[in-house]
Amino acid sequence: MEEVPIDMSLIVKEFESLILSSKLYMNERAEEEIFIMKKNILGLNQMLDAVISSSGEGGSSKKLIVLRVLKKITFKLQTTVHLLEQIKSCKPFYREMDIPKMVDILLNNIRSLINYEEKSLVFENIESDSKAISSLEEQHRRVLITFLMQDWVNLTEVMNLMRVGEIYKGIAEELVDIFLLMKLLEERQ
Repeated sequence: MEEVPIDMSLIVKEFESLILSSKLYMNERAEEEIFIMKKNILGLNQMLDAVISSSGEGGSSKKLIVLRVLKKITFKLQTTVHLLEQIKSCKPFYREMDIPKMVDILLNNIRSLINYEEKSLVFENIESDSKAISSLEEQHRRVLITFLMQDWVNLTEVMNLMRVGEIYKGIAEELVDIFLLMKLLEERQ
């Protein structure tokens, strides 16, 4: 089977649009951003499925690893869209949470993963970014618990936001693992 050529910059653009929409939704709760996020995820899934299925046995093992990890990340981001969709209000405590910074860090690392062939991987930077996301997630958790203690009515929103933070942290940890694997593959060659 012949490998389907795909411009990886299209995948980067879809991830960028997805991240931008999630940031806008966190700030404004605009319903159209949820629609855009769902559309981006659908587009990403279709692109990644096409390339993965055509790559098969003959494709580059590194490229196949990257594509499968991107597919897994897309699935996790789809879960965050569902969780964010359930948060309709725009309460003042959201300003204390730096989710946009978390997704910016993730986007930068996803870009690095997609463009792994164009530059050498700096594992220490990826590891540092993962620690930064873990730290932000821990800060968010403290803010959310304080918010929950103010009023138990906020339980659903708090749980959803905690889950979103956990997913972002999990993606960051997975990126560290994949970059470590890529580094080991480079050293073997």
